Amino acid sequence: MIATTSTLLRITILATNIIKERVRRKLHNINTIDELRAALQQEWKAVTQDQIQARINEMPYRVGQVFAHPDKRCKTSLW
Repeated sequence: MIATTSTLLRITILATNIIKERVRRKLHNINTIDELRAALQQEWKAVTQDQIQARINEMPYRVGQVFAHPDKRCKTSLW
């Protein structure tokens, strides 16, 4: 199977969201741009395919929730 550009972009966005959440929890210990860069790189290396796949698998549920409750934020344990 050949991945399309949009598929790769979606996967990158999922990984970026995982990284963003993890680094956000560490922000109280980050004081410089270099420390932020190092934290981002460390978390990028730590993201697994299983973590990305879990978010992909949850997408149909999330889309359904957004349509069912358009005025509410869809929050789950993964997001």
